Amino acid sequence: MAAWLVDEMKKYPVTHEKSVKNSIDLVEQLKDFEARRGEVLVSFDVTALFPNVPVSDALESLRRHLERNRVLPYQVEAYLSVAECCMKQNFFTFRGKFYKQTFGLSMGNKLSPLLADVFLSDFELALGKEKLFPRVWRRYVDDIFAAVKERYLTQTLDLLNSRHSTIKFTVEKEIEGKLPFLDLMITRKADNKLKFGIYRKATSTDRYITSDSNHFGAQKQAAFHSMAHRLFNVPMENEEFQAEREKIYKAAVLNG
Repeated sequence: MAAWLVDEMKKYPVTHEKSVKNSIDLVEQLKDFEARRGEVLVSFDVTALFPNVPVSDALESLRRHLERNRVLPYQVEAYLSVAECCMKQNFFTFRGKFYKQTFGLSMGNKLSPLLADVFLSDFELALGKEKLFPRVWRRYVDDIFAAVKERYLTQTLDLLNSRHSTIKFTVEKEIEGKLPFLDLMITRKADNKLKFGIYRKATSTDRYITSDSNHFGAQKQAAFHSMAHRLFNVPMENEEFQAEREKIYKAAVLNG
């Protein structure tokens, strides 16, 4: 039922200027960005998003989303009925005992990402009316890239954390003009425009599905297709481009 409803909701996508589909879409949206005086680059992160989104609030956000898309009332009620059933009939086992989740969106449910996105879109629409809301705000699921007046950063974080009892944000500020976000390293240049590079966590081992595993060939190649696609679609300076290309090549050798 959840899979069916997610497929149905493709007719009414949750799209607005504050959301991005992936890191390449983020780069495209930020190509003309220029930091203003006193602004700092930050990333906000929602703490444990799925378990902290109340189901009732998420369903109300879904109702408003469908109504904005002029879905007929009887269809809205049918969709909400299915969504409520999928969210409230959640059971799991642990050490031989059965449990029922009583709060939040369940991890692993196909419908949870959609409801979380609808809920946060509503959250953003309400926040957008506040004077302290960041001039630039781009969200991917629960990660947000923003440009904030540095002197108002603490007040902005307090504002975000005051709007809902269970939704709390943390913040990471740029260091020496650099901010890791998703799989990008975003750097503020001297002219206050941005340049982009590829970011990997310090714990990255470059270990993917190896050539001697019993996976299909397409599965073994998928990670490298993705890295190559990113290499040619994230605008980088030549030195960084060549370094990333060499990194991909070495990872390919490592994995056979």
